Amino acid sequence: MTLYVHDWQSQIPSWSLWQPGSPGKFDCTIYKGTGWLRRELRPTQQEFGRLIFCECVPQNLHAKLSMERSRGGGKE
Repeated sequence: MTLYVHDWQSQIPSWSLWQPGSPGKFDCTIYKGTGWLRRELRPTQQEFGRLIFCECVPQNLHAKLSMERSRGGGKE
C-alpha cells in the first residue's frame, strides 16, 4: 500500500496527541505520541522542568531535546 503526504492524518489514532515535529511515535500508547511526559510540579520541587522521555524516543535525541527545551525552543 502506498501512502501519500495527504494521507498521513488517516494513519494517526484518534487518541494520539502526536503532531508533525513531535519526537515520539504517532502510535505510541505510553505518552500518546508526544514523546515525553510533563509532570505537574511546583517550581520548588527538584524534578520541576525535567523531561521524562518515552522509550519510543531515540536515545540520541534526548540531549538535543533537553537543550532545546532549556533554551525555550520546545513546544508546550
